[in-house]
Amino acid sequence: MNYWIFGFLSIFWIASIAIGWKFKSSEQNVSDFLIGKRKLSFFIFIFAITSILITNVNFFGQSSLNLDIGFMGSCLAFTVIITSIVSIFFMKKQWVLSKRFGYITPAEMYGDYFKSKLFQYIIILISIFFIIPFVGLQLSLSGKLLSIITENLLSPVISSWVIGLIICVYVGLGGTNSVAHNNAFKFIIIIFGLIILGLISYNLSGGFMSLNQTLAKLSQLKESSEANTISLFYIPEIINSGSGYNLEDEKINWSGSLMFGFVVSTIGIFCSPAFSMWCFSSESPKPFASQQVWVATFLIGFILIFFVTFVGISAHILGSNSIVNDVGINVSKFLSENIEKNNFDLNLFANYSMTIKETSPWLFSILVISAFAVLQSTAAAFISTTAGIFSRDVYKKIFNPRASPQSEILVTRLSILLIAILSLILVTFAGKIIWVLNSFSISLAAQMLIPLIAICYVPWFTKEAVLSGLIGSFFILILTDPAGHLILGKFLPWGPWPLTIHSSVWALVVNLCLVVGVTYIKQNPIDRVHRQKYFDYIEDQAGIAHSNRHLMVTALTLGVFLVLFGFGPGASIGNSLFGIPDDPSTWSFGLPSIWVWQILFWAFFVGYTWFLAYKLELSTESDKEVVSLSDDYGQK
Repeated sequence: MNYWIFGFLSIFWIASIAIGWKFKSSEQNVSDFLIGKRKLSFFIFIFAITSILITNVNFFGQSSLNLDIGFMGSCLAFTVIITSIVSIFFMKKQWVLSKRFGYITPAEMYGDYFKSKLFQYIIILISIFFIIPFVGLQLSLSGKLLSIITENLLSPVISSWVIGLIICVYVGLGGTNSVAHNNAFKFIIIIFGLIILGLISYNLSGGFMSLNQTLAKLSQLKESSEANTISLFYIPEIINSGSGYNLEDEKINWSGSLMFGFVVSTIGIFCSPAFSMWCFSSESPKPFASQQVWVATFLIGFILIFFVTFVGISAHILGSNSIVNDVGINVSKFLSENIEKNNFDLNLFANYSMTIKETSPWLFSILVISAFAVLQSTAAAFISTTAGIFSRDVYKKIFNPRASPQSEILVTRLSILLIAILSLILVTFAGKIIWVLNSFSISLAAQMLIPLIAICYVPWFTKEAVLSGLIGSFFILILTDPAGHLILGKFLPWGPWPLTIHSSVWALVVNLCLVVGVTYIKQNPIDRVHRQKYFDYIEDQAGIAHSNRHLMVTALTLGVFLVLFGFGPGASIGNSLFGIPDDPSTWSFGLPSIWVWQILFWAFFVGYTWFLAYKLELSTESDKEVVSLSDDYGQK
């Protein structure tokens, strides 16, 4: 192994464990360990939360998709933005409920609001279905990367187990405080790594003008259907009558509708029960708007739209596109022609990194560390909070109601180890199926959007209705998702993601219809009064001011427009609005029309999130103090 990378990795992992040790204390109570005693500071919260939202999809997937399908892949930049928009609507309201009633886990919040133990059990099940495949994928990619950089000194599976153990150590030592402070420093590394990678590709391709000139030549290659590279410069179709995924060759049949659905499905990261505990952990709502508008939407959106897109698109002229090489318009053969275009895998990143290993070992080390930072920050964040759900809502609520804080923390630590082991077992035996299972888990977590809407905005949604929606959406996911087709495929007349509509969208539509329908059929006046008390308090503390309520319709209408046309089916308008794809002389600003469209909508989304967070005050700190009725709901 290169001495540089060995040194950097050693420092990186020792620092992670040292931070965990710093927050280890024998005097911790449950609130300290699980949600940082609700006192995560301004910058720690901002950096930690944002590091969780930057996933493998952004760090590896977007550039890989740019290499595979062109500029359409840059729609993945909007995953962080759509998650930020959803968080604007729900983060502050969840925080108010948690602070007021002492909720530490989302199961406590949902169970108390709906007066339903069954709802608590559903939350636990969703948490389990989500965490194992999701963390498993992060550990799988980490293991693969470690194996590559050590030149197969360790196999990918063994590497995954090593990294999983390291994460368990620092998460188990200090709990949420350890993870938050670790993620805060990893956030800086991630940003640095993304920018460095973008600058490397910029330099290798000869700069912006050189890239544009080569792209102009590339857009005009039409010698054969195989060489018809114009498809790199536009969204080819809005919808397709076939299926969106082929299980046999593991190929995604991208359309505008499927890309829209995939981006929407990533809200499952925020909507997942495990993420709610991060909402509870902030000292106040003060960091929310800054994180959502300026850090996530503006800064990360900018980096993804420009730097990461540059990484993926420039790969075509740096040797990875055989067609470009054959006609001689490539700038160099810096990258291999044989990069496996496996949608969201790390192959392109690994190829970039390994080619500079000998010439710039320190730069190579920084890039690798930033990749590990992405994977570990996400995995650690969800392991820590899901372990808290296990200890609070399974061990304490079901098996030992009189459990002491020390025993709860011990069970949390054991749960951290259990989650890691189960995820690693999946890594060991699932193989490539782990990608399919991960997609299913995120789509399932996205269904929690409807219960969040019920708690924060629609008190007339009943518990029976919301439960029906969750159960119904689960079965729809089984019928439409690639994971379900692994078992039921030969019995179903349609393929995975039918009509190239993502399973999360099918499930959300059915979920909402069931909730509205069951609510209309049956209402319990006593339960409605109970829910209204919570809703009234949320409105008093975190509702839109009366002077701004007339803007809510405008906000929702504008949001639907931006989503549908920014990265949804309507984005196809951007194919030629700013220039004909195969006529570079018509390109506005010298850029392909679809890229200009994406940049324009990124700017619109920055303005939109500012409008929601600051103008409508959905994420700003209220002048009213939230008076806590209990520091720990579980002590009742």
